[in-house]
Amino acid sequence: MKKILVTTGDVNGIGLEITLKAINSLFPFNNKTQLILFYNSSQPFFHNQTQLENKNFNFTYLNSLNELDQAKPGLYLLPQKTSSSQWVIDASRFCLENKNSHLVTGPLSKTTIQKDGFSSIGHTGLLSLSTGIKNLWMYFLGHSFNVLLLTGHIPLKEVSQTISLELLESSLQVFLSQIKPTKPIGLLGLNPHSGDQGLIGLEEKNLLLSFINKNSSLIQGPLVPDVAFSKSNWSKYSCYFCTYHDQGLIPFKLVHHFSGVHITLGLPFLRASVDHGVAFDIADQNIANPSSMIEALKFAINY
Repeated sequence: MKKILVTTGDVNGIGLEITLKAINSLFPFNNKTQLILFYNSSQPFFHNQTQLENKNFNFTYLNSLNELDQAKPGLYLLPQKTSSSQWVIDASRFCLENKNSHLVTGPLSKTTIQKDGFSSIGHTGLLSLSTGIKNLWMYFLGHSFNVLLLTGHIPLKEVSQTISLELLESSLQVFLSQIKPTKPIGLLGLNPHSGDQGLIGLEEKNLLLSFINKNSSLIQGPLVPDVAFSKSNWSKYSCYFCTYHDQGLIPFKLVHHFSGVHITLGLPFLRASVDHGVAFDIADQNIANPSSMIEALKFAINY
């Protein structure tokens, strides 16, 4: 029995709305899946549900995840009194201990995580904390191209100090252990014009080129960042390895809008997520776009 645990994210954001809209779009599921929603017990759950099409979802309440062992396929609600950050901790630990369990996460504000008492920045930090796995990678799947971030939520001034040959090798090994590329990986340079042969920074000459040469059958580059994402290049690469957060996510989100799926590489279970934020400004207005959550749930169901 496949178990998909869904944490609906910030209680003041759009997470619950887009999750219900996604379920509405994909329902009915196959007869081998249990889908379990974590949500705040004080949220007006059925108020949100009545905004959707009149489908008989047959949600069943759970008191604990232990009840799933004797449960049938279907949709389940797990009301929570803990923080939305703690839901991620609890759900990921369940997936760690139970085979064939996947995690799908709704958007969660970084400031909310801090207010909840965690020093982690983002879901990736929470997942590292809950599983004890240090090296996790943010990977984004899109219909036009895919992106892996070599560094995550760190200040830009720390990027060049963080990227090392060890980090590059680790990212490649984790990527290859979970993804089977049929085309080369495109590694972007860190500096404008990929350093222009050392005229604009030495990271490409001193670090990236040695990594590429060592793995020349797998990796091409360093690609010039300002032209790497030209449409004519999309089909050339199985994935773009990007040196920092915005280098990869600005072009990814411009092209894919709400259709991308965020995957965490390095976990022993699947974690899929939306590729957008909490959108506090449009919460509870029934206008949030569920496309990314639809894709994340679809990915988990078919995984």
